Amino acid sequence: MTSSGRDQAKTAKFPQTFEEFAAMAETALEQFWESQSLNDLFGAVLATVHAADWYNSEFGSGKFDKEAKKQFGGKCDGWDTLRRLGNGAKHAVKNTQPSADDLTSNDVEWEDKDAWDHLGMDIPYWTVEHKGEMRSVYSLCHQVLVQLKEESAAAKALRGA
Repeated sequence: MTSSGRDQAKTAKFPQTFEEFAAMAETALEQFWESQSLNDLFGAVLATVHAADWYNSEFGSGKFDKEAKKQFGGKCDGWDTLRRLGNGAKHAVKNTQPSADDLTSNDVEWEDKDAWDHLGMDIPYWTVEHKGEMRSVYSLCHQVLVQLKEESAAAKALRGA
């Protein structure tokens, strides 16, 4: 590690709020966007999925058990697909759907549901099956983070914060 890297590590602090964690997840997602590497995909997926834990801790019941996750997945499109993808890779579980084995790398086609998120890229992007169609992992992560941030802003407005 360089001296500037050590200095930065000394001053950095782990997120303390949902907003800070969401910003960290967005940074991981930007890194994945630029590289389209599987290493960065894994970090972006895990950060996106766990942003929901931070959201629930700050704006929800605080209890994020199996039933709460099921309800959350029903209202936050894409989150459960990303959760299963991340958990399957994190815990070396090959029989989850989708699993890391289900990821495909595709060139952008006009007909793709998420084409507008990837037009102009000169590299293939990673997709996974979601609700019967192939979706961009980047687009699913982005969609989840946008929804969580919008809901947190609404919750803050209700609180008067």
